[in-house]
Amino acid sequence: MAPTDIASGDALNMRDGVTLKNLAAQLTANVPTAIATISIAGPQAEQIVISCTTFTRELRQLQPGRVYFGQWPLTAELTEQVVVCKTAEQVVELHCHGGKAVCQAILQSLQRAGCRLCSPTELTTAIRLGEPKPRSPIVIAAEQDLICAPTDLVAKILLDQLNGCLTRELISIIGLIADEEFSAAQTRLQILLKAAQWGTRLNHPWNVVLIGPPNVGKSSLLNALSGLERSIVHEEAGTTRDYVDVCLAIQGWPVRIIDTAGIRDTTDEIESAGIRQTERQIADADLIIFVVDATCEIQQLNWMEMVQAIAANSSPDDSTRVSVLQKVKMMVAWNKIDLLSDQFERLYSFRNQLEPHQLSELRIVPCHAAAGENFDSFRGVRGVWEAIVELFEFPAWQPGIPVPFRQIQVEAI
Repeated sequence: MAPTDIASGDALNMRDGVTLKNLAAQLTANVPTAIATISIAGPQAEQIVISCTTFTRELRQLQPGRVYFGQWPLTAELTEQVVVCKTAEQVVELHCHGGKAVCQAILQSLQRAGCRLCSPTELTTAIRLGEPKPRSPIVIAAEQDLICAPTDLVAKILLDQLNGCLTRELISIIGLIADEEFSAAQTRLQILLKAAQWGTRLNHPWNVVLIGPPNVGKSSLLNALSGLERSIVHEEAGTTRDYVDVCLAIQGWPVRIIDTAGIRDTTDEIESAGIRQTERQIADADLIIFVVDATCEIQQLNWMEMVQAIAANSSPDDSTRVSVLQKVKMMVAWNKIDLLSDQFERLYSFRNQLEPHQLSELRIVPCHAAAGENFDSFRGVRGVWEAIVELFEFPAWQPGIPVPFRQIQVEAI
């Protein structure tokens, strides 16, 4: 049977002798918005909407293209203002406030009235072809993740997968296996697994954790990298009690920078709770940036040992512990260098202090995060930004690349 035009009135009514159900879906993203659009399609779509809506005057039918105002009952006491329009022979659109609770209540009432809830793609496909086409789990997942895409680059990659890039590649690999071309199939699978290393990060940003003693400039560094006054900066030590984070796009990739409470011995219960939060953030870090005040005498490095122990899942006394460098990327932001007159001598001394702790290979980036009155704060931390880019080795994106983007896909491969 050829695709039937919706205007004929037959597309949603019958297809190959099978009666199709009324469908309802929220067309706008499932996130809080000013206005949401819900579409109802099917042979009884018009009557369902009329029966559920209280209009200013009694209606038996809706005129195509005409706009109607009414009240939609959410509960026995509450109603929602709605705008109703019949956009095709068996399609009615409903516009309401975009709060999640309002949309959910309207969809539930449509379900009780006889509609089957579905995805926007299924509904629009049913309108266009008269019968929803089955969709692969990959396409469904891409559609869901696309709604929450944090950057333009992430959206482009997910759109490629939504349009079938990953599906086509997997079908091609299955074909190679069927033809017993195992070597070629394995090579293609390895390429997919390599792409998955950053594909699974599309909606789960890399975590960059700033740690160090109090008052070394961690909050200033977060503010300078983000261009926002996100963290409170004060000369009093221990200002940051809870962690503060901000999400950035670095070369289009989502990165979460986390400012943490300064690590030190303290009897303050609130500050101690903040330090425990710091330990939890360290455990989930992809990159740890040690922030050091270059103007002070070299501090005790027990906080570095603590980080090693957490990341290596062993105690500081464990002589067989694995170096943290094998488990998480690390670097040092050597801060406040604008206040030094003997920068090179201090830096040499600092490197010598790292040697006994097996941290001499750490990348040390001089910086000055605090902005003066006529000074661009990012200029002072550009080296830190560039080091983050180099350490993560963000891949260059090309259109049409198949990318596994969920862990379940990686496990299946």
